[in-house]
Amino acid sequence: MESVQVLRDAQERYVLQGRFRNARNQLVAFYGILPAPSHSVRGIILFFHGIGEYAGRFVHVFQYLSEIGFASFSYDYVGHGHSQNDHNLRAHMERFQYILDDCHQYAALVKDELLYKAHNVLLEKKYSHKPFIVMGISFGALVGLHFVLSERHRVNGLVLVSPAISVEYTPILRFQQALATVLVTLLPNAPLVPGVNMQGLSKDKQAVREYIGDPLIYASNLTVRTGFEILQAMRSIKEAAELYKSSSAFSRVPLLLVQGTEDIVTSVRSAERFFDRIGSNDKTFQVVNGGYHCLFHEPEKMHILHRISLWLVSRFPGDNPTSKL
Repeated sequence: MESVQVLRDAQERYVLQGRFRNARNQLVAFYGILPAPSHSVRGIILFFHGIGEYAGRFVHVFQYLSEIGFASFSYDYVGHGHSQNDHNLRAHMERFQYILDDCHQYAALVKDELLYKAHNVLLEKKYSHKPFIVMGISFGALVGLHFVLSERHRVNGLVLVSPAISVEYTPILRFQQALATVLVTLLPNAPLVPGVNMQGLSKDKQAVREYIGDPLIYASNLTVRTGFEILQAMRSIKEAAELYKSSSAFSRVPLLLVQGTEDIVTSVRSAERFFDRIGSNDKTFQVVNGGYHCLFHEPEKMHILHRISLWLVSRFPGDNPTSKL
């Protein structure tokens, strides 16, 4: 770990900000919010953000979760937010596996160091053996699925929000995919892959304006390499037999999938098909009627968070649960 700063906010929560150096010698920014010492602790959440975004966009989510006893940790992927760029390109992904490698490194950092950094031995007693939950939104849900499937860390719960796990293929997309192998060899860094559809982000026009105006967000076209790696990661999920066997380690992890009915950024039908197929023994599908893609930035975001929190608390009540729910 290169550096970490520990602060206390107005509600006595611990706020951690810092950087670690990944295996490829790149500086990666991270962020965390821990419940105030007066709160009972239910679990630890590792949060993965969407493509082009960064952890700081979800501070309100982490604050909400801290109020019901969950410590939240997230980091900015390489090329995102405050992290170092890759090949001097924003939101560029040389290999999807590199993102997973950083996820595993950060998860180990959280468990081995960051949970003890704020107030030392007190944290060790408070967080020892607490449930470890993975939460991801959009592309982050794809990352979260791969993280859990790797089985490198014990995971007790998985929350997928607006998951980008597949695409609905149009004739144009099929033609582009046929060219992908050639383009990724000849023009890997060319920004030819369409970025996020701004019209489908949120019903809250102010939230969309803030998204567009945020200098830390990358909302332009993605590189050919990035698009290729995302499609390959989606294909791997589709072909992962462990997802569909009720006897697999993955299927023993409680799963919540949250999806807006008006999401045009990711595929609602793909999310429904995925949910129907997976063999999870404990799975829940929460529909957000009228919800767009960025559910944590919708006008009804607090209601959405409340519903997610009810699911979390029902499965991870803690030793001495006290809650505002």
